[in-house]
Amino acid sequence: MPTKTNTLEERLVSHPELKQHLLKLLEFAESDIDSADRIEELMVEGIKEFGRQAIQDWAQRKESNKSQ
Repeated sequence: MPTKTNTLEERLVSHPELKQHLLKLLEFAESDIDSADRIEELMVEGIKEFGRQAIQDWAQRKESNKSQ
């Protein structure tokens, strides 16, 4: 379990897939897309993808801990 003193960047080193999802969300937020509806659609789907990846990372970590 990471300590509270670890920065977000330090913690994301252990989760490269999650880091990529966060960077994708930031790209949406910084994009030049003019439609609020389109940005909302992209962000909602991106957050869902982030959640799926987070659950997958969690499950893999649990499985790894069980086998050790």
